[in-house]
Amino acid sequence: MPRILHFADLHLGAPFRQFGPRGKLLREGLKKTLENIIAAAQKERADLVLCAGDLVDANQVSPATVDFIAAHVWQIGRTGRYSTRHP
Repeated sequence: MPRILHFADLHLGAPFRQFGPRGKLLREGLKKTLENIIAAAQKERADLVLCAGDLVDANQVSPATVDFIAAHVWQIGRTGRYSTRHP
């Protein structure tokens, strides 16, 4: 039976302006969440990691956020099983 790790609605890059200075802490927390997802996928030897939607917060994402995501998605690909789909 395949092992599937499913997540959604991470909203990386969300500005959290309404939280003032705490917004930065919330953004960093979202990044840590993605790191934890990748670590869990590796530890549990997931056959599939599925992000059902809203990996990023908006249709315009900062280059730093794109680089962060790419670096972590690459870690999943090191297992030799990597695929991506975009709408």
